[in-house]
Amino acid sequence: MRSMKCIMLILCFTVSVFIISCINPNNVDTKIITSKSISDEIINKYKDSDKKPVWIIGNEIIKKINAGEFTDVEEYIDYLVAQKPYSADGTRILEDLYRFVGDRINSRDMFDKWCTKEPTHHSAFIFRGNYFIELAWKHRGTGRGYTVTKEGKELFKKNLKLAEKDLKKAWSINSADPNSAASILTVYKGLLYKETTKNAWFKKAVEADPAAYTAYAKKQDYLRPKWRGSRKKDYDFAQYCDKNAPPKSIIHEIMLDYIMEKARWERNGTMQYYNPYIVNKIKEIVQRTLDNFPDSASIRSKLAEIELLKGNHVKAVELYSEILEKDPGNPDALHKRARVYAINLRKLDLAEKDISKNLESDPYGPDMYDDLSMIATLSGDHKKSIEYFTRAIEKNPKSKQFYLLRGISKIRAFQDYASAAEDFKDVLRLDPLLIDAYGLTAQCLHKLNKPEEANKFAQMGADVSAAKKARENILPVRVPPGLAKEIEKLLNKSAEN
Repeated sequence: MRSMKCIMLILCFTVSVFIISCINPNNVDTKIITSKSISDEIINKYKDSDKKPVWIIGNEIIKKINAGEFTDVEEYIDYLVAQKPYSADGTRILEDLYRFVGDRINSRDMFDKWCTKEPTHHSAFIFRGNYFIELAWKHRGTGRGYTVTKEGKELFKKNLKLAEKDLKKAWSINSADPNSAASILTVYKGLLYKETTKNAWFKKAVEADPAAYTAYAKKQDYLRPKWRGSRKKDYDFAQYCDKNAPPKSIIHEIMLDYIMEKARWERNGTMQYYNPYIVNKIKEIVQRTLDNFPDSASIRSKLAEIELLKGNHVKAVELYSEILEKDPGNPDALHKRARVYAINLRKLDLAEKDISKNLESDPYGPDMYDDLSMIATLSGDHKKSIEYFTRAIEKNPKSKQFYLLRGISKIRAFQDYASAAEDFKDVLRLDPLLIDAYGLTAQCLHKLNKPEEANKFAQMGADVSAAKKARENILPVRVPPGLAKEIEKLLNKSAEN
């Protein structure tokens, strides 16, 4: 009888172990961090850090990660998961940190080292998962589907699959952090998974934190037409967020994001900002945010973007200056105000001051070479701008803008038409519907005494332009039949994607 009991106990234990292993597919001890599981000592250690701007905390964390001090970072992240403190913008400090730090560390070796050293903490896998997402989009490029090469598509999918693996592991280790589930939404958007699958992961994210703004923003993104959603789904979700935002959150700002996106894709979309209903709606959304988060830089930055679209450059500068009065080193505000000073107001001395301050407050910033090259170009120092554009391309090899501007700088600085033509051809490889690049390539080839090749590019540009106009019913045109089919394919893919 005793032997039977022993056998039954052994069987029960074996079955229990099997069930647990099935529930946790990564075979990791699941650790759910809550406010009760954090000691008073850790809470007291970090409670004052909530008062610092996210960019200061982010730079401190980058230094610790570069120094291999992973345990300190994990302890602070556990505190943020448990306590859920807000930033001045009304987002969770934790979601802002994942974004800020992730934008500034581009070393897979560093994340591999962290994941190997600390395989039972979720944060390393979220950072590495987000790294793979960023890498996937670099291979793909940010253009429409027709611009993506076969190799780009393969590397895009490969890196998204790597991201999925890391993010699922992070979620299995600690499902109380919503950022693993939120990032999976971007992975599944890129892989074109079914909406029901994406919705299931959105639900996991908001169950972990109903005020996780990143999760809502990523859902709004995959509901848009460019990712096989629809304008109705986008609007319906924005309305839902506007009406059902959790108390003391900024989830209602999803409606403002919808309004701003609508202005971008609609013809004459900026006219909506003069519509009394839209004007009042924006005021209402802004006031709801400022009632709870009076120092929000994010809401002022959105208002500045609207003013820029309306052509009110001075008002945009005033809004960025409001942010910088409260937070003098704010990298985003410095970067954006510098661009308005330089591009719109042609105040290069003020732009350079902002960029210099930004280099101090954001030494790891992703926009550094972009800003420097802009100033060099506008000030006429084209040799310097070529150097900066080259560095910018190294960081973002799929940016057609950098190739285009570097090619122009090569002509202005050295009359180097051969090298400039290669840059313009790279632009066309990234986006074969960019008409200006055909004309620039043709001009370079004429200078190089290659009239036949130059005429070929000039004709291709004219044909693409004609096809676009025909598609938009602007005027009746005739396009060579063979090329018309190829262009139509590109335009159809453009519409689908």
